[in-house]
Order: sequence, then C-alpha cells, then structure tokens
Amino acid sequence: MSWKRGRGRLLAAVLLLLAILPNVSAFEIKLARTNYFPYETLQAEITGNFTSEISLGNIFFMLNGKETELPAYLVQLSNQQYFLYTELPRKPGNWSLVVKNIFYYENGTLKGEKKQQNFTIEDVAVLYYTELIEDIQKGWPSDVESISYYLIALAYDSKIASAGRDALLAKSKNNGECWPSPTCNVR
Repeated sequence: MSWKRGRGRLLAAVLLLLAILPNVSAFEIKLARTNYFPYETLQAEITGNFTSEISLGNIFFMLNGKETELPAYLVQLSNQQYFLYTELPRKPGNWSLVVKNIFYYENGTLKGEKKQQNFTIEDVAVLYYTELIEDIQKGWPSDVESISYYLIALAYDSKIASAGRDALLAKSKNNGECWPSPTCNVR
C-alpha cells in the first residue's frame, strides 16, 4: 500500500514540475496587445529553444508588407526568453513584428522558420490637431484655402479661430471690409 502511495506522490510531483516549467519547446512571439496608438511602447516576449542568441539583427518590423526600421531594445532574460521594447511611430496601419534567421528546436527537431506577430497602429485625430497647432504657431499659411481648412479643423478653439479669421481677412483687398461677400476679391 505504501509503495502505491509513494508512486502516486512521485507522479504528482512530476506532473506539478511539468506544469511549473515554462514550455519553451516552441518558438513563440507574444505581444502585450494587438492594437496600439502612435507613440505607445510595444512590448513583446520572444521564447523558444534557440540554438544561438537572438539579436536586433533578427528582428524586423513590417508596415503593410514593407520592411520599416524602428529603433528597438532587446533584453535577454535567459537563453530561451527575451523581451523586446520599441516606441511605435505615428504611422497608422497594419504592422508585423517578424523574427527570422534564427534556428530553434521544436519537439526535438531543428527548425529555421520565421515567426510573425501582427498588430495595428490606430489613427488618432488628436495628433492632427497637435500638428495643426504647431504649424500655426510658426505662422498661418499664405493661401486662403489652407487658412480655411485650418479654421474648419480648429473652429472649436475660439482664440485660434479668431487669429485665423484675422489672417484670412488680412488677405482681402479691402482690409476685410468685403469679406464674406461673394464679390470680395481676396488676393
């Protein structure tokens, strides 16, 4: 009876050990999430039973299928676990993190396939607002059409709208007296 009890405890200990040990037999890329906003930090965990160390030369970023360089930081926690960090650019679209040119073991078999994890950078209107504000702080555009577009985009900010109106009226021939008359001649 005690032999069976000891055997059961041994089996339970082995199962517990297998459950606790991380499964690093497969090459895997895990992202913290798959949707990001511009300028956020992408965090990725790269795990596997690699034959050599991974370097930044093995890591590529793709935007809509085209390779795009992004500065990244790679931290090696062990020979089988890495963390990658990068600040995402403003460019919205469908992105991929690709790890290639690396050999790893999967179920005892040596493999050299590339792995890819897809993510999206969403477009954010507030970034356009910030860019418009920066542009007009340097000076209002010289053409009436551009000033009009800026006014439409920034109309809810009364100070900016007032400054834009003044810039627009300054372009009229009669110092703004005929504006917004359809016969007004704006230079």
